[in-house]
Amino acid sequence: MEVGIIKLDHHAAKTQLEEMQATISKLGIKSILWMFSKNMRNDLQGLLVHEPSIKMVKNLLNERKKVILMPLCKSFADVYI
Repeated sequence: MEVGIIKLDHHAAKTQLEEMQATISKLGIKSILWMFSKNMRNDLQGLLVHEPSIKMVKNLLNERKKVILMPLCKSFADVYI
């Protein structure tokens, strides 16, 4: 199975930030990371995994079939998965 690598285009990112009249600051990043860390500690106590579905996906991949994973609903945990 091939895994793609996402490369950041710094020029495109800078252009988009200028269009939005936005900047990235160390204080902003630190604040976001602190909130993310706090949420992970307090909100995420476990993860429910439907094992038969995981086995079915693995079997399909072993048979070289294409699989598209689509969540049926959004949840708070989607950000972390």
